[in-house]
Amino acid sequence: VLPALQETAFGIDPVVAECQAVPDGDGWRLSGEKAFIPEAGGADGFLVNANGPDGLVLCHVPVDADGAHLTLSPSVDGGDTGTLSLDGAPAGPIAGSNHAAEACRRLLDLTLLGLGAELLGIMETALDMSVEYLKIRTQFDQPIGAFQALQHRAANDYVDTELTRSFLYQVCAAAGRGEDISALASGLKAKASGAALTITKSAIQFHGAIGVSDEHDIGLYLKRAIALSSHYGNEMAHRGRFAALSNLGANQR
Repeated sequence: VLPALQETAFGIDPVVAECQAVPDGDGWRLSGEKAFIPEAGGADGFLVNANGPDGLVLCHVPVDADGAHLTLSPSVDGGDTGTLSLDGAPAGPIAGSNHAAEACRRLLDLTLLGLGAELLGIMETALDMSVEYLKIRTQFDQPIGAFQALQHRAANDYVDTELTRSFLYQVCAAAGRGEDISALASGLKAKASGAALTITKSAIQFHGAIGVSDEHDIGLYLKRAIALSSHYGNEMAHRGRFAALSNLGANQR
């Protein structure tokens, strides 16, 4: 089951939805469209936010529900991205209007936390592969890792990796204490997205011509970083959400 909370490219606020929910017995009938659902082809259902008569609701929609149509588009990493069209599709209730906003925020925050962790793994592995390559690739009768310019770039990539790791630990610790992590989760997604793209692009350059060929795996990490950095909002969108939530918290204090 995948979150399907987004409707427009920069519409990442999980409590804002154009999708409409009409009561139907113990459940709902949903109409509208959810877009940019990563890896939707492997899902058997979706968690959908929608506007009911009394406010926001969170529902479960089976992928094969009547009135639900899933369209898939290929993504750069070999996966897919889905658009879920709903035309009176039946949905089971997950959270009503009293709790849906908090549930949707929590769902997005934990999703961003998972994405941040995967992006950290991508940048760490890409950097490790690059450092090993710098040790064995020779030019002018010496390893290219002896060149100061490459050393400096690798050092910068290492700093970015460790900063992202520290940020991830901070957000996990806050989540474990039961704190509101919405601002931190968006900050993590923004930081991890930017760092992963920078480091995987560096890795391609470290590897030279073989880095842009299908014969080496390093290109897979760049493609995965490109895909993940856009899932559930890109770096720019989450910088905006982080700023808005941080200002809100400061004003409340």
